[in-house]
Amino acid sequence: MNSFITSIEQYDAQTNLYFKSITNENTKNEDTKNKDRKSSLFSKITAESVNVVNIAIVDTLLDSYSLLFDEKSSVNIAFLLFELDYDEEEKNMKFYNQCQAIMNNKNIDKRGIKDKLLIGLHVDKKIELWMSNKRGNSLKKLVTIEKDDKWHLDVKNCKIRVLSSVNSEFFIKNFSW
Repeated sequence: MNSFITSIEQYDAQTNLYFKSITNENTKNEDTKNKDRKSSLFSKITAESVNVVNIAIVDTLLDSYSLLFDEKSSVNIAFLLFELDYDEEEKNMKFYNQCQAIMNNKNIDKRGIKDKLLIGLHVDKKIELWMSNKRGNSLKKLVTIEKDDKWHLDVKNCKIRVLSSVNSEFFIKNFSW
């Protein structure tokens, strides 16, 4: 998973929360921004030049916000994933999803929307999976995904599954979703 997201903008109707990315472009001070604009008038902004470094979680009812990660932390967010709704016609869960890791999402019994965020961070050519509730509370690191490991969210069984093999041995780690 070497893709980079450059923006997050999503409302969650269940919680009245709005998720907005903070990028390394947002965090520069005004003097730096103005210098950059002048010197790079014709440069192309690429995915590698803009990284999501935090997520503002806005409570639209209280007009307040919190940051998912500490303001001084140095993270590079690869993706954000959370449940939005249950589709009664399709019998599956609908997600805000910026990765291709949703599996086993057919013929799902109707259930409530999970109050969870799954966050992927780029760290040294690996992905760290982090989880919190939708307000960003109880943020914790679940696991580091090595370059050759595979992972997915098994929606029907409510599990985040990490699959790996080392020296011809196969390993499965499951985390509750």
